[in-house]
Amino acid sequence: MNTKQLLILLFSVVITTIFVNGCSDKSKKDEKPSIIKIQEFDGVIFSADSTDIIFDTERIIDGYWSPSEEDVHAAEAAIHNFIKVSQPEIFTRLHKYGRQYFGIIVKGRKRIYCNFFMNPKEFPYRFSQFVFVLDGGNYYFRIEYDVDSKTCLNFLSNGEA
Repeated sequence: MNTKQLLILLFSVVITTIFVNGCSDKSKKDEKPSIIKIQEFDGVIFSADSTDIIFDTERIIDGYWSPSEEDVHAAEAAIHNFIKVSQPEIFTRLHKYGRQYFGIIVKGRKRIYCNFFMNPKEFPYRFSQFVFVLDGGNYYFRIEYDVDSKTCLNFLSNGEA
């Protein structure tokens, strides 16, 4: 088993443990995220108080913030252009992905952590929990949008079994 596979396995165990044991407090669970309608899809904007469900092994997240609908529209425009150029296979079906948006702060910079997943209706919990799937290739991917520089970074799609 290589390091990446080991990290994915560890990640899935941690996430499963958190969801099964309900580690976050009730006030955060009761808070409703914002639902945003952009073209053909619905996205979910999570507030700064509900972002404890993100698990990121690549770097330290310094804090959280709550993106506005305007912030998400700007992120979507940049992601659209980024995916069109760098991921043409994904671009042809981009309108079919469900989305989740989380405001994160990394090294003092505001970013929107965007989680994309196919067949959103298969994930009824998507309005309250982070959607995480092992494998599935580019049907599942994450990307960040830097609010100040208006650029996309850290694109990562799932592997395939």
